[in-house]
Amino acid sequence: MKKILLSIILSMLILSQVTFAQDVDFDNFNPEDFVATQTDNVGLDQALGVLSLIFGALGLIVILPIIGLYVYFALALSTIAKKTNTENPWFAWIPILNVILMWKISGMRWWTLLLILVPIVNIVIVIMYWMKIAEKRGKPSWMGILMIVPIINFVIPGVLAWSNEENKLETRNKPNDVQPTENNMLTLQEQEKLNKMADYVKQNLSQGYDINNIKTSLIDQGFDPKLIEKAILKAQSS
Repeated sequence: MKKILLSIILSMLILSQVTFAQDVDFDNFNPEDFVATQTDNVGLDQALGVLSLIFGALGLIVILPIIGLYVYFALALSTIAKKTNTENPWFAWIPILNVILMWKISGMRWWTLLLILVPIVNIVIVIMYWMKIAEKRGKPSWMGILMIVPIINFVIPGVLAWSNEENKLETRNKPNDVQPTENNMLTLQEQEKLNKMADYVKQNLSQGYDINNIKTSLIDQGFDPKLIEKAILKAQSS
């Protein structure tokens, strides 16, 4: 913008000089009438300086919030990666690699990365990533859908990164009631957890998720590793 303004001013000065050369009467020419004063030059410099400050301030107003949001999302994603024991959490700070990190955290199939290249479909895939990430952090999967809602989508990454985990698994099937007996080595509460985890493992296996990722997700949610092993065996045998 500054260059354009300078070009316009220079063009006007050239045109004025041409007009001056054509119209001036050199017989009665008085140089003092045509000498530019120093005050005029100072005024032009001040005007250009003010314009530079205005455009610089506008640039900062636009750029700084964008940088702040990028840092916020990168920090939230890297924190989620660390809390889910996902490799290379520093991927969160680099474009393209941050999408790969989301895929790794979600535990979804590799071919979903290819769908990221497809317009509109990539929006659905990213939402699915966030739904799975929410589950990995012990939150309801519908929180991932909120990533398409303006303003709220700024809050969700922070909630998933820095809020406490919930040791709850949402399953569609109600677990079978188990009555404690003398020969039962598990308490009623442990048996209920076992049933919930078995249903959870079975559902994720049916959707094609890797058993190691499922196990890691349960460990991250605070469940007993021994109880997880029993739940996996029960899910695989049913």
